[in-house]
Amino acid sequence: MRVAITGANGYIGKLMAADLIKLALRERREGSTQVPDGKGIENIILYDARGVSPELRTPGLVDIAPSSPHFCDSKSDVYYLALHPNDRDYYLDKLVPKGTNILCEKPMSTANKPGLCERLIRQAEEYNPSLLYNYILIPHKITGMINDFLSQYSHVDIHNFEASFQKNRESRLKRRNRSVMETIEIQEAVHPIALFLYLMANVSHQQVSFPNLFPEGVKVRAKSKFYDAPNQLEYRYKVNGYVGGGILTLSTPPTRVALRVNFKRFDGNKPTLPEKIIRIRGTGDGKPFSIEANYQSDAEYLVIGGIKQELGQISPYEDVWIRAFQDFHDMRKGTRRILADPSFSWLAYQLGMAMWFSSHSETELLVSDSAALSRYAYAYHNKPVRHANPHVFYWLIKEGLKTAMDAGIDYWASRLQANAERTNPAK
Repeated sequence: MRVAITGANGYIGKLMAADLIKLALRERREGSTQVPDGKGIENIILYDARGVSPELRTPGLVDIAPSSPHFCDSKSDVYYLALHPNDRDYYLDKLVPKGTNILCEKPMSTANKPGLCERLIRQAEEYNPSLLYNYILIPHKITGMINDFLSQYSHVDIHNFEASFQKNRESRLKRRNRSVMETIEIQEAVHPIALFLYLMANVSHQQVSFPNLFPEGVKVRAKSKFYDAPNQLEYRYKVNGYVGGGILTLSTPPTRVALRVNFKRFDGNKPTLPEKIIRIRGTGDGKPFSIEANYQSDAEYLVIGGIKQELGQISPYEDVWIRAFQDFHDMRKGTRRILADPSFSWLAYQLGMAMWFSSHSETELLVSDSAALSRYAYAYHNKPVRHANPHVFYWLIKEGLKTAMDAGIDYWASRLQANAERTNPAK
């Protein structure tokens, strides 16, 4: 099997490439493979317009594509696009008509181009590519364990789904924060939204669609705050860096989804500490259950019914690859399973944009069907950033003060994190 990755020098692209290389090297050492049909990973093609990091260059396994046309013409079995949505069009236009296997990063599109999502759905129907999106929580080991627990019941009702995701993306001291992001509802909140859709589809034994999962409709309410980007001059319009709110299904019994996603420096009156916490309450065959999990790297835990579960080794990016290879195989065989395909991603995108519309219009939305949800996605409007042209000296002072403040906040956060680990060793 040959796998090609573009965007290999970006944050996610580099992590995904490194774990794919580890997986391929382990296959060679052990003489076995987790790729369906026994096809091992024989060759990895990497490309990035900025160059490829030296630590990813592995003789005998990794080749470097000299250009984007060479990348698209590499005759690979799987193409992975670790790119911002604005940078994907060239690759999708080249690869989708070939009907090949494509794994894309989320979000499906930028907030101001919802039409691209529907165009991709139409192209997928016309050319039949295996096009999937990388929602990293879905193939995660913790999610698999949650699914295994829920699958023991014949009938499951999820009453409450809560998510608290946060990290400080405003700090001037972290290089990753200089990546241009979309508004937080489709940049980060889409992760717990996608996980919710995936779990709801599994417990209801339905494919992911608005009519299947929400036949009576939903209500959406949210509030948001703007993001203080470290690289503000690269933004043409303002994006949100905080959203809090939720989704209420109008079925009987209802499901209440509470989302709180924070990229700001502060979480209330204290520094923002990284976390990806999910809490689920419901009933299985009439018996109540509770689940709490933290997907945050190096701080993972899973508690079911008050009992901490043994997780063992966790490799989330390797899990993405293994799941993607299996999904591509199943799609070609026609096996029915829940897939993060264009239709799935379009629903996750629309729910995120409905939260954006609710927060900016300061209204609760009653969404009765797919057409109503789509209207909210298309109702997005930019709020342009008015870039002042201050004296360079003033700008340097302002940014210098913010950088000094971020250093103090990071130190404060590290002390809080260490204290939390000492006082709560169970997690």
